[in-house]
Amino acid sequence: MWIKPTRKPLTWFAGLVLVLGFGLSDQGIGPAGAEEVAVWSFEDHPHPEVQDLTPVERSMREQVQATNYGNAYLRCADSVDIAYEIYNGRYPAFANQGDPKANLRAWKRHIIREAYPGFSVCVGGLPNYAIDWHAERLEKATIFFCGHFSAPPENEADHLLMELVNEALDFWLDGSRGIAFGFFIIADRTLIRLNPDVEYFLRNSIENDEEYKPFEWDSSHLVPLLTPERRTLVEAAVKRRDLAAVLATTPACTAM
Repeated sequence: MWIKPTRKPLTWFAGLVLVLGFGLSDQGIGPAGAEEVAVWSFEDHPHPEVQDLTPVERSMREQVQATNYGNAYLRCADSVDIAYEIYNGRYPAFANQGDPKANLRAWKRHIIREAYPGFSVCVGGLPNYAIDWHAERLEKATIFFCGHFSAPPENEADHLLMELVNEALDFWLDGSRGIAFGFFIIADRTLIRLNPDVEYFLRNSIENDEEYKPFEWDSSHLVPLLTPERRTLVEAAVKRRDLAAVLATTPACTAM
């Protein structure tokens, strides 16, 4: 029987480090994590739809839904925990294989790619909710993200920031542009200071998307900050939906 865990803003990070995956080759974005679970097929072992849950699984899910958390982060974190527990219960072979961090990362990306109704929004929203929930801890961060991380991590706050940024990048690559756009653009954060070319890519990627307002995808203020050559490269990457190419060639944060 599941008992709702207690999460505290300054202590729960220790658990987060153990379960969230890193990925940008050395910095995190890209296929790292997927390689460790390459033998596992989510197509053959999909996450169960709501109508396919057993009575016990449904009870676990409903207990979370019936709890008044008063906070989106706590609600989504528990929802993800329970759903992942259900998945591992369905497929013990998955739970017992490979690296736990890689398994969780791969499962989250599966949920995002398949856009499970309602639930994928909660999975994808976790990086956004977590960066706000852990705001006090993140005040100790010595790095920021501009398209690269500004320096190697020095403390647990730096590692937490890297985890959350890399997870949001994962979700962008998996097709959930709205989730990543909210994380990198809409929120006003000192820890996210995008280089002009990276911001230009993100804004142009949602241009004329009816889910966004014109001021959100307007990139005219960034044009003077880009060379003609760089602008051409980024616009070509937008057409290919190739964020990784832009991140791999954006200037170092110290150059900005």
